[in-house]
Amino acid sequence: MPYSNELKTKYIAQLNPKEKCALKIAREHLGSSFSLVKSIGFQNWIKKNSQ
Repeated sequence: MPYSNELKTKYIAQLNPKEKCALKIAREHLGSSFSLVKSIGFQNWIKKNSQ
């Protein structure tokens, strides 16, 4: 299921500073193989907010 950029932005905005740092590191280390929508945190957030 494709997610809108707005939804991705909302997810990133609600992250705490430690989570944002982890996201930055994941993007740097994994490069193009990193997928925000496939991350566990994003998937859990989607499930939690779709109820």
